[in-house]
Amino acid sequence: MLLGIDIGTTAVKALVIDDSGRALSLGEHGYPTSRPHPGWSEQDAEDWWTGAVAATRQALERIQAPAITGLAISTQGDTLVPVDAACRPLGPARTWMDTRTGELIAGIESKVDADRWREIAGASLGPYSAAMTIVWLREHRPEVFHGAARFALVEDFLTHRLTGEALLDHPNASRTLAFDITHRAWSGLLLEAVGVEEQRLSPTAPSGTVAGTLLPTAAEALGLPAGIPVAVGGHDQTCAAIGAGVVKAGSMLLSCGTAWVLLASIDRPGVGEGDGGVQVYCHAAPDRWALLTAHAGGNVLSWCREVLYAGGQVSYEQIGAEAALAMARETEPVLLLPHFYGGSSSRWLRDARGAVVGLTLGHGREELALAVMRGVALEVLRNFELMGRQSRRPQEIRMIGGGAGSDLWAQMIADGTGVPVVRPEVSEAASYGAAILAGVGAGVFASVDEMVQALPVRDVREPSPDGRRFYQTMLARFEESIQALAPIYRRMAASGRQPEQP
Repeated sequence: MLLGIDIGTTAVKALVIDDSGRALSLGEHGYPTSRPHPGWSEQDAEDWWTGAVAATRQALERIQAPAITGLAISTQGDTLVPVDAACRPLGPARTWMDTRTGELIAGIESKVDADRWREIAGASLGPYSAAMTIVWLREHRPEVFHGAARFALVEDFLTHRLTGEALLDHPNASRTLAFDITHRAWSGLLLEAVGVEEQRLSPTAPSGTVAGTLLPTAAEALGLPAGIPVAVGGHDQTCAAIGAGVVKAGSMLLSCGTAWVLLASIDRPGVGEGDGGVQVYCHAAPDRWALLTAHAGGNVLSWCREVLYAGGQVSYEQIGAEAALAMARETEPVLLLPHFYGGSSSRWLRDARGAVVGLTLGHGREELALAVMRGVALEVLRNFELMGRQSRRPQEIRMIGGGAGSDLWAQMIADGTGVPVVRPEVSEAASYGAAILAGVGAGVFASVDEMVQALPVRDVREPSPDGRRFYQTMLARFEESIQALAPIYRRMAASGRQPEQP
């Protein structure tokens, strides 16, 4: 048996699979995110370990005499914590949702311009990136910056806890935006611009590489045998891509969690022209790369539930049902722009915010719920078109995550993109992909490609011609609204409404 542990944004999920790839048992344990100031998002790194222990023990309790022979970890990306020589946290971890570093980007790009940065790292700098966390610590927490022995992401923080060795997988390393994605090594030029030495970052290796064997102390905490191989996994979206079967060029994943992510597998790392809206980084599948866009998704629906539905006292299924009722009687569509923490798919939209366009006195809660769901879907369509300039058009989209449980959302995506939406049977694709990588590291599976050839499918949503025409019209209105509001966003940002530095 093999164990895949997914350290997500809000919870840890631990999945046990057998040697044929069949999912056997799932454990889950949540943890909080702190937002001490506007635009900030922090976590306690110890919560990742506590969650991994709790979720793993829960999964093991549901199996009689589990014999785990290997494990690997999938993690949220971009989140970074400064640590001492023993890998103990020196402060909170800054998560990928944190936007406080935006004002520092121009200063770094004055050393290495955005196009050159994108050429090396696969994307220009964004506020979410771990590289910018290091810059922020240098500028605003110099005592922590200089006192840190190393700057760890979730993966290498936990591989050290598990094995005593800090090793970072290539997908997570490349998401820091200080990594050369072509040569798969830390970039001296970019590290110099950030102001950090390479020895203060962990060594890197391809996903599925064995970092070491499980220490007795870690084994006792997890309820596992000491000495089993621990392989590095990958960024959660690349692990999810493996778990959903998106490993070959021309395949595409739509992961619908806190953020909604489009990921396409490609064979070459070259970056395209344009405004840098698509990130290129290393895939967890061997010798491949991934195109990725991400935007607010599940967190926007959570906001909708909190604000419109009495503090969240309803199910997401009820919200979807009300949105479907609104769609059935719709005459004047309401448009929602879901850029609640900026428009991450374009450099010029860094300062974007959410907006609602087209409200009348005839619209109510149901129409707003529909606008929220449709706005998230329209951002998918916008990014789908953007990615189409750099990758082969997919024959299908594989949709996973909590949002994939909505038939309404799945049909919106199928109609809008014009390609079938496939929903795999395995729901926890990130932990499943990590378990596959554990199997590769332990020698149980010959390769990632072999394991994902025949993954079971739950259903397929086919696009409709009428739906396609409707969403093309809505996408044009969506884009027009974004362009019209862009000057307002810029003026708001220039007004000096930056989060106060405590």
